[in-house]
Amino acid sequence: MLNEQNNLPKDRPVFIEGYQFNDTTTLVYNEMIDNIELIDSNGQKNIHISTIRN
Repeated sequence: MLNEQNNLPKDRPVFIEGYQFNDTTTLVYNEMIDNIELIDSNGQKNIHISTIRN
């Protein structure tokens, strides 16, 4: 859903803490998210998620 909310194709890989997730059905809990950025990666925009660190 994050891809679609950011006008990206729903099957576009998402990066979490630098790790690429190709399975876009992976659930990410809102409580884990610290920051979401759209970053250009090899000419393609991808969502990059930073998680909360204690």
